[in-house]
Amino acid sequence: MAGGYRPSPRRIPQVLAFLFGTALPIYFVNTPLATNFYFLNNPYGNVITSTFTAWLGEKYYILGFLPAIALALAVMYLPWTAAERCSACTKQKKIADKSANFSRKS
Repeated sequence: MAGGYRPSPRRIPQVLAFLFGTALPIYFVNTPLATNFYFLNNPYGNVITSTFTAWLGEKYYILGFLPAIALALAVMYLPWTAAERCSACTKQKKIADKSANFSRKS
């Protein structure tokens, strides 16, 4: 799947550390550049951040990203997890079939 690339769930802490580690410098870069990278300085102008603002208020809209990040990571890792489980089930079925065939021959 995906040309041999397979994400590892063990890397999720590193992914989150990078994301949160880059957020602080970006927050301070946004002001002089008049930008809004990572949507840290202004919650308006984006459907998702506007929704978080409506639900959590302007002061805490950024907390809405926590479940959104968890959902995005789950969706990204789901194909590989499902493929592993399917592969494990198939291997177990083949082993069970072989042992059943061996028992019949004996």
